[in-house]
Amino acid sequence: MITQAASNLPTPRIHHGINHPGVEYTDDLPTEDQIAATKPDFVDVSHHQNDIDWDAYKNTGAKGAIIKVTEGGDWVDDRFAGYRKSLSDRGLKCGLYHFARPNGTDMNADATVEANNFLAQVGTMSANEFPVLDFETANKLSPEKLGQWAEKFMSIVAEKTGKTPWFYSYSNMLKKIDCTNLTKYPLWLANYQSCDKQNPPSAAPWSSMVAWQYSEKGSVPGITGNVDTNYMYGSWPGDAPAQQPPAQPAPPPAA
Repeated sequence: MITQAASNLPTPRIHHGINHPGVEYTDDLPTEDQIAATKPDFVDVSHHQNDIDWDAYKNTGAKGAIIKVTEGGDWVDDRFAGYRKSLSDRGLKCGLYHFARPNGTDMNADATVEANNFLAQVGTMSANEFPVLDFETANKLSPEKLGQWAEKFMSIVAEKTGKTPWFYSYSNMLKKIDCTNLTKYPLWLANYQSCDKQNPPSAAPWSSMVAWQYSEKGSVPGITGNVDTNYMYGSWPGDAPAQQPPAQPAPPPAA
């Protein structure tokens, strides 16, 4: 069952979201033709995508998508409920993300307010759904404070939902965060310097990433205009881990 937002919540402030404020754009990015030639494993969307033909999207073979739910302490994406139901109706996986706005001096209290905003909207998650923290804004805070904020948010959401949240950020932002207590969560990395699935960027300080957002200028059936496109390296929550090829036998010892 899809749990709708409580009717007694305050009306959310509607404003334009920030799209990848820290991603560096250089002259050696993939061309539009190179990006168009890729087949993403999934997209992530918000109200910016407006109406989506989810049947056309599913027919591409995609198994799911990630949708924006909330931002800061009181903003709610007005498309999230409709997108969520559309994905549920089609049996598709659904990531539900919150865009962080860390601020103030008490990181634990601030993160709690934003976590509660997110949790109030998503309610009970189905087996096909999972939470995501989108962490892109440093707001001149120290690495230690940013790490504390993110860990507090993630721990609250994990405890309340019983699900392991993904952590999304871009390569340069990860250098600004103390990730000591974050690498236990799956990393979804944004880095637009390539679109070669076989050669993903470094996930450091993570040992690996669950997914890579390689472009914000992708194109897929069912969605008008540019959209964020992603490769999956792990498994969707609830799916069995992908089978790895069998290990090759060790060569016989030299005579």
